[in-house]
Amino acid sequence: MYDPSDPRSRMAASAAASKAVAPQAFAGADYGLFYEMAPQVVGDGARTWLTRGQNFLVAQSEVDAGGSLPRAGQADEYVLLLPDRDTPAVIEANGERVEVDGFSLVILPPGDSRITLPKGVVRRGSSRPGRTT
Repeated sequence: MYDPSDPRSRMAASAAASKAVAPQAFAGADYGLFYEMAPQVVGDGARTWLTRGQNFLVAQSEVDAGGSLPRAGQADEYVLLLPDRDTPAVIEANGERVEVDGFSLVILPPGDSRITLPKGVVRRGSSRPGRTT
């Protein structure tokens, strides 16, 4: 199958690879309808809705101009996604301060951090068909 000079040619074929694997059922999809529920976290000029998957958490926040999203003692790194071009942010973590433009993805380290949104984040358009916010 591989050229004799390829290291893979000296590997033994896996017995498991030759056996057919029976399909397994997957759990149904879960989703958060944030427009139908009150925010779980309110403070520092921000309202945040949370929903979790099997091994992750998704948070959606609406933040007033100058509002912030602080994290104290965060055990894991986490991601900030700024999908709007006109949503800059100021990130503070591990003694550093970084300003980022909108259309950014930022990975924040474990520990204490703060995200400040000078212009805020305003939900635009519809959360679902026929509903404006």
